[in-house]
Amino acid sequence: MDFIELIKQYPIEGSALISTIAASLGWIARNIAQLLLERSKYWREQRTFFWKEKINAAKKASEFYLEYLNLLNLMIIQFNLYKNGKIGHDTLISSIDQEVNFYNNRIKQFPHFEHHHINLFYDFNEKDNLKTVNENLEVLQKVTEMINSENPDDDSIKIEFEKINTNYIKLYDNYFSYIKIVREDLKRYL
Repeated sequence: MDFIELIKQYPIEGSALISTIAASLGWIARNIAQLLLERSKYWREQRTFFWKEKINAAKKASEFYLEYLNLLNLMIIQFNLYKNGKIGHDTLISSIDQEVNFYNNRIKQFPHFEHHHINLFYDFNEKDNLKTVNENLEVLQKVTEMINSENPDDDSIKIEFEKINTNYIKLYDNYFSYIKIVREDLKRYL
């Protein structure tokens, strides 16, 4: 016996069966569609949250890096003044000390230290920066010893200060490149 003949023979049961099958298929389709919409909404919300966090981290890191770049730029200017003979090493050291103290206090009073969150999104090579900073500390110790010696050699001191200046330029370029990387990445998605 064929399905259509069965329905003709039992019209009430056949109609109920067809209605049940249609309702079941409709219910399954509706639930699958709802599940797909919810999953799509979830991933869209995840991407939105991710980008909000990335943009906030980029803003905070950029603010911090720009403050640090200002400090490095002032240092480079001081070293260039020293190199051009506009100021002596005593003036250079006191100027750097004042600028470092000013920016040290300014960065300490920075409203947030969430700028480190940028490292969740980008792999910046901080090892090179740390190496450069440590190298500067060693050179500064050497310069201090040279200045405090009985016969300080101005040419040797200038050479050492040039090493520090070169390192500050390297740090400046590194941090500026970080800002450029973040900007380029954000431009692609905005």
